[in-house]
Amino acid sequence: GFLVRTRADSCCDEAIANDHTRAEKALASGAHFISTDFPELTDDYDYTFSIPGGTPSRCNPIHAPNECTAYDVEHGVSE
Repeated sequence: GFLVRTRADSCCDEAIANDHTRAEKALASGAHFISTDFPELTDDYDYTFSIPGGTPSRCNPIHAPNECTAYDVEHGVSE
């Protein structure tokens, strides 16, 4: 198998425009890793990206069972 990585943003394009389109597509893609140059707000831009729910991980939106939680992912909980 492969591990899939994608980006939520590309340098400053999304930050300048405060455009979350790429981030939304990255979240919907089911990628294993999503990179960002803007994990926190800065004085220069209003743009920031984080995993919804405030955790550094989440269940795969395409393949995970409905009952999966971010806690399960972070603590290696499985059925």
